[in-house]
Amino acid sequence: MKVFSLYMKLRLILAVVTMLLLCSSVYAGSDLKIGQDFNLFTSANLQGYLKPLFTSMEESFNSNLHTKAVYPTWFNAGLDIAIMGMLIPSSQKTYDAELPANFGKPASALQAYMKDNTLYTDAKGTMAQPTVYGGKSQAIFSSPQNISNSPDMNLRSIAFAEGRDVSFMSGLPVLQLFVDIPTRTQVRFRYLPLSLSNESLTYWALTVNQQINQFIGLFAEDPDMGLAVHGAYHSMNRDRGISISSWAFGAHWSKTWDDWTTLYAGLQYEGISGKFEAVRELDSSLTSKSISNSPYDEIIQRKPIKFDINGFNSFRAMVGASAKSGIFEFHLDVAYASQPIITGGIQIYILTIGKPKPQSEKIEKYERIEKIETKEIYREKETIKEKEIEKSKVKESDSTALMQKAVDTTKTLPKTGIDTTKSLPKTGIDTTKPKGTTTPLQPGQQGVQTPHQGQSGQGVNRQDPALPAKGEELKPKTETQPGGRPNEPPKKLF
Repeated sequence: MKVFSLYMKLRLILAVVTMLLLCSSVYAGSDLKIGQDFNLFTSANLQGYLKPLFTSMEESFNSNLHTKAVYPTWFNAGLDIAIMGMLIPSSQKTYDAELPANFGKPASALQAYMKDNTLYTDAKGTMAQPTVYGGKSQAIFSSPQNISNSPDMNLRSIAFAEGRDVSFMSGLPVLQLFVDIPTRTQVRFRYLPLSLSNESLTYWALTVNQQINQFIGLFAEDPDMGLAVHGAYHSMNRDRGISISSWAFGAHWSKTWDDWTTLYAGLQYEGISGKFEAVRELDSSLTSKSISNSPYDEIIQRKPIKFDINGFNSFRAMVGASAKSGIFEFHLDVAYASQPIITGGIQIYILTIGKPKPQSEKIEKYERIEKIETKEIYREKETIKEKEIEKSKVKESDSTALMQKAVDTTKTLPKTGIDTTKSLPKTGIDTTKPKGTTTPLQPGQQGVQTPHQGQSGQGVNRQDPALPAKGEELKPKTETQPGGRPNEPPKKLF
């Protein structure tokens, strides 16, 4: 049952779109005609009933206008295929239906309707009724109070069209050609001619994306990050009856990693406008009498349906991601809008002209990496230099320690018995004798007093035989050198 119910919903949606766009059974150039289902509507009520549908159309028009914001400096050409769907908010499942002008006058007729098991008798002005995405409608019953004359046609009971109970609406599939130009510009083009029951409907769209960050010096150090602006125009026309225009402009950003994955986001203003005009068609199930039973003057007089096309949405914020493999690039994004949108698709790169060789291609990309590597090399050199200086300081410290150790070793060597730092005693006092015993030298006598230990332990003075006897003068000793030259007296050392 669920499958059948879904099938019926899709069938009804397709029927609505088909009736609106291609419902005539005559040749192109004739008026658009609507059947009995839409003869329940006045122009104002049909506008409110279909406004969410035109919102879905406008949002599907302005989806998939871009992915990346970085465009190449060579020629690319390919196809982009995408599908999307919109979540329908509850606020767009009802509209304020216009009631007949004579409703709400108890003296002429009484109106009543049942809602939520409650009876209401104040039907006048407007009343909430389901849109094309809504649910069940609410009929209003009218009972004329003046029975003396024939019932007034404007006081008859009224019914409204049912909604289709839709919470998720598929958008129009997109098939577009894209071309990348060396000015970092991308152009996208859509064209779809339709023919059904000899009626023609043409849809075309043009989108231009231009990367701008290189003009303002933004992201100069990262060639894989870009900022771009975009604008789009859409047109859908039937020869007579439907004229729809939609526009969008905004800015988008993207960042790519390793030429494979991309994150992108964008902000966009958009809108839709146009005109709808159709005549009321009589068929075997709809006669002039049944039309005259309507309480609306517009329907009774079989006036054509005319209204301006507009939608609920004017802004969207979008974020998405893509992944590239060879000539294929898959993308998926979501957008916040009046009807939140999810879009998925695939880009197929068919033709590439003027693309530089890979090594040239990577020069710009890796400039920043080379700078970083250069800084790292410089840091490594500085580190090595610092280590060498530190090693040199350690060596100097070790050398100083060795020298200090050598000095300390020299200081600890054993001292000799001869102290050359002291001079000979200049007095004749024998310091080796017991205290109070002295032997004075005779005038002119020189010599060295040497203590000798006797049996009694007393020191004995002995005169040096080389010194002159008492009373003799000390004369220098002269010897004759070979050759008859006398030796010179020794020089004084001190």
